[in-house]
Amino acid sequence: MLFISMILVLSILFIFLTYFSSKPSNKIYILELMFDDEKIYFKNVYVKDGYPRSFEEIENGYKCIVISNENKVLHSFTFLLPDKWLYDYIDEETGEIRGGVEEIKSGEIVLTIPYFENGNKINIYDKYNKLMLSVDISKFSKRIEIDITAYLLFLIAALFVIILVIVRLRKRELNHHLNI
Repeated sequence: MLFISMILVLSILFIFLTYFSSKPSNKIYILELMFDDEKIYFKNVYVKDGYPRSFEEIENGYKCIVISNENKVLHSFTFLLPDKWLYDYIDEETGEIRGGVEEIKSGEIVLTIPYFENGNKINIYDKYNKLMLSVDISKFSKRIEIDITAYLLFLIAALFVIILVIVRLRKRELNHHLNI
């Protein structure tokens, strides 16, 4: 009986640990921005599984800085807003490939930024180091969160152990009374 009980408890704990170890750990912030001339506007921010793109360091670009809850810089990089759109097409009359360049004055840009458990805000600065935008990301900070499945697994394992202990104590008590 004890051997079967221990196997059951270990199986539940194994399922519990496997559940947590199988969750992906690489997360990124997706920051969606809109731009018009040289002004930047916030559209959306969320966290998802993935890997951030690497950006070449640019001297005169816009700067993105992730700030911690302790007001420390966690990550920074520079980026440029797209200013040209290159296009190609096939001329149906001649069959030739043609193309061109068109200037872009407004549009959208998506930044992929490494996720930080203690992230508080993302600041965007212009080319002159003037703050253009500050986005609150504190709602994505890691808190102690146990989802319902993990909670139920833990509760079942705990109840099983409590019942096992009670049964063992009653058996001892019964054996003790029978031996008297």
